[in-house]
Amino acid sequence: MNVLITNCYLFVFILLAACNGRPASIPASEQVQHYYLEHLKHTDSIVKQLNAAAMGNMSCTRLCQLFKEARQEYKHIEFLTEYLNPEMAKVINGPATPEVEEEDNVNTVIPPEGFQMIEGVLFPACRIKDSVMLRKLTSGLVASFTQTISISRNRLLSDSTVFKALRKELLRLSVLGLAGYDAPFSGHAIEEAAAVWSCFNDITEIYKERLIKAAPVDYGRIKGLIDSGSAYLKNNHDFDSFDRMHFLTVYANPLSGALLHVAQKSGIDLSDSYGPVKASAGSVFDKDAFTPDFYTSDVEEHSSKEKELLGRYLFFDPALSGNGKRACASCHQPGKAFADSFMKSPAINGRSVIHRNTVTMLNAALQPALFYDGRVTYLEDQITDVLSNADEMHGSIAKSIVMLRNSKAYMELFSKAFPQSRDPLTPYHLQNVIASYIRSLISLNAPFDRYMRGDHTQMNSEEVNGFNLYMGKAKCGTCHFAPLFNGALPPNFTKTEVEVIGVPQAAGSRKIDSDKGRYTLHPVAPYLYAFRTPTLRNVALTAPYMHNGIYYTLEEVLDFYNNSGGIGVGIALSNQTLPAERLNLTAEEKKNIISFLRKLTDTAAAHRLPDALPALDNEKGKPRMVNVYN
Repeated sequence: MNVLITNCYLFVFILLAACNGRPASIPASEQVQHYYLEHLKHTDSIVKQLNAAAMGNMSCTRLCQLFKEARQEYKHIEFLTEYLNPEMAKVINGPATPEVEEEDNVNTVIPPEGFQMIEGVLFPACRIKDSVMLRKLTSGLVASFTQTISISRNRLLSDSTVFKALRKELLRLSVLGLAGYDAPFSGHAIEEAAAVWSCFNDITEIYKERLIKAAPVDYGRIKGLIDSGSAYLKNNHDFDSFDRMHFLTVYANPLSGALLHVAQKSGIDLSDSYGPVKASAGSVFDKDAFTPDFYTSDVEEHSSKEKELLGRYLFFDPALSGNGKRACASCHQPGKAFADSFMKSPAINGRSVIHRNTVTMLNAALQPALFYDGRVTYLEDQITDVLSNADEMHGSIAKSIVMLRNSKAYMELFSKAFPQSRDPLTPYHLQNVIASYIRSLISLNAPFDRYMRGDHTQMNSEEVNGFNLYMGKAKCGTCHFAPLFNGALPPNFTKTEVEVIGVPQAAGSRKIDSDKGRYTLHPVAPYLYAFRTPTLRNVALTAPYMHNGIYYTLEEVLDFYNNSGGIGVGIALSNQTLPAERLNLTAEEKKNIISFLRKLTDTAAAHRLPDALPALDNEKGKPRMVNVYN
């Protein structure tokens, strides 16, 4: 039906142009604009039917059918709505969790709305849980589409915008759509993925003449991938059994690369794509797809080899601490994937412990929020926080500056790191070089990554099945997003999600841990016991787990999630974001998932350690030994 609608739209558009005495060769970007508006209007029409059905007490079966039709139709134009109107896209199909406006100083809580909220009212049993809420939500969705049509009507598109939006949508589909991120209850995720996939066919068909002229081989490959991928989605629409690894490696990743190549050969500019993923990356799973320097506040903070070298020395130098005995590497130990194996690290005084479990520094640079409560945005600020913390380093930037100025060796290194600066050693330069070293600790070449890039000897069938379960039935991929496997939300990776999962104070306890998480910073109900989602890369090496370190094995962690988190252990939280339903994973399925997680191990960056530390004047100019904490 949707293919027929699309073809009719294009035929009518070309016919009208001919009747008006204009040539039929309307610019492709104009045709895409028309395609977008017509699908937008058609979605709006179905949404209005859904609203009327809700107001008229229509049968739940009819309501569920209209919901399914509306969101599948929306999926044809999600790529442009998300790219052009991200705030409206959030209202239309954003997460079913409240959003907190932290910038307004009053922490305004904005209730969720849109398709995902409606889905929660109707599914999974196709039963109306709250008719009043349903009417309110469908009315709000009608208003959202009315507004979106209004602001989109006169917008001019460029070829660059269209192809950037397409590639972003392919990424969104690959790591969110196939995981059921926005369809957690209905079971429609794969059918909706097919609707998204069809838009790739529709848009490349509009650009057919130009693409064939510029890159006939690439265009032929694109059509082949789209057609075969479409057939695969049609014939394999069961959510739990869908082979995501096959679809990604055989269809989605190659299509991403092919779209890049055909755009380049057609003179379509894809540079300046917003986010840390390089515009030149064939897919998000490429080895060097991510740019850590994206997560800096200014180009002056970008890394260099000189900054990284100096930062590495300082990361291992205990001279920065208050007692001269603790370095960053004391808790972030290279031999333990830059964690330390403690439930909570010992405090610098040797008598107490640090507030939370130590997280890995590997890939710490690839996220827009740091610490378990997400209290800082930039690594430079994290370093200040840790250095001055009385339990952690108990030092100060000011004292460190004085000490380093008295070191000829360190001053030479700072001069090389900041050759254009009148004063190479400033507080911010000190922060920046350590941050630059951490930005070099990128770990994206695990067996899983090499498998995704074509080396299928890197994972066996059980591990591949573990990935499929992770992204499917087990729902892990709806919070720990591939390919970073942290909480940085694709496809822009500019927001880190926080989750309330109900971690108890101890393994086996039915009492919630006393740490209130982000609520301590912003005391609003949605943030009570909310924590940033950490990375699962190198998770096999970073036990114990959770913000309080209560679980020592991956088996314990998986059991906790399988039993629906805090709810499953008897902790009732009204704001838990983890679904209340058990996952019902079998023993074999849990084993497969853990086998997959072990394939996320890559510690190559941990072996780049300094041979010795620069001399300090109070040590008579002698280089110092590195205390490598293992």
